[in-house]
Amino acid sequence: MTEEFPIDIGAFVSFSKTVSESDVYGFAGITGDFAPNHLNEEYMRKSGYVARIAHGALMVGYMSTP
Repeated sequence: MTEEFPIDIGAFVSFSKTVSESDVYGFAGITGDFAPNHLNEEYMRKSGYVARIAHGALMVGYMSTP
């Protein structure tokens, strides 16, 4: 039995979201990753990044959103 895949080759989907402070804190709570580069604004102001950065794994999760 052959089933057809309902999406054509080359089909495109996009997803847009503003990553909020609550997204980052919620993800930190779920994963236990409370590193200061994700949660401590003061710490990151002194770094080369200037502001907090979201968890890479959180970004990968967003990439899997259809």
